[in-house]
Amino acid sequence: MDSSGISDISFNIISDFSPEKSSKSEHYDLNADLVLVASNPGQSTRIESSSRASYMQATTSADCLATLTLRDLSPLAIESMVLGLMMWEVKGVVIVAGDPPLEVPCKGLTQDWPKRTTRQIRSLQKLIQDHKNPANPFVLGSVVDLGQSVDKAADLAGLKVKSGAEFFITQPIFSEGPAFDFETLLMERLGGMEKPSIYYGLQLLEQESLCFSIVPDRVKEEVERETNNLDSLTALAKTLIASGQKQFYTIPPIFSGGQRNYQLCRDFNLLLKKLIMAPKGQERTDSHL
Repeated sequence: MDSSGISDISFNIISDFSPEKSSKSEHYDLNADLVLVASNPGQSTRIESSSRASYMQATTSADCLATLTLRDLSPLAIESMVLGLMMWEVKGVVIVAGDPPLEVPCKGLTQDWPKRTTRQIRSLQKLIQDHKNPANPFVLGSVVDLGQSVDKAADLAGLKVKSGAEFFITQPIFSEGPAFDFETLLMERLGGMEKPSIYYGLQLLEQESLCFSIVPDRVKEEVERETNNLDSLTALAKTLIASGQKQFYTIPPIFSGGQRNYQLCRDFNLLLKKLIMAPKGQERTDSHL
């Protein structure tokens, strides 16, 4: 990764944000280094992610990323949006394939997603290099799902890195095993290439909240007992930090209808920053916020 890479500009915490369902914007201070604006979560009609990220970048103190979804956008649309995001000094984009569409989209948008993802990353990296502003690095990322085959996830991530992906966010994890296995396998795939920044997904859960990944029974029991999963999530973060990991993707609780508890995410981000900044071997031991 060159000097414009995300790991070189001290971004430790990316937090997820759902754009509004109306034209009225709301602002939540998540105390994150970057706010990732989601793209039509649940395939619901919401403010388009690149527009929302540009508005947030221009009108608040938050630095932003926009999610762009191949399911809904042609290569022309994506590349045009990226130029607009660069103009507004948004910090970068996360390219995702997206869940299967609820309705049949325009012909060709959903064909051969894995190859289309790597092709899109490659063309975007060239576009970014042609128009980059050294004073405002613009970074290109993608996603990793460690919930099923870590081996396949490493294969796909390796292809994306070779196509130009500079960082990854992962779907939520609830133990350190998948993260350690993924990094080992990814480094094998990359050979001598430098490892990209990896932001491991830490999803906050509350009673009645939703999660689209497999949640272990022990975590479900914790949520029922404690009303949230802060204890186990903090313990997981400490284990990863002790191994040298300092980058995380935090996901506020999601409820039916799209409501989210951003305050809980802000509190957790504050704790994460303290853990990340603590001298090695002197991490705080309190797990309650």
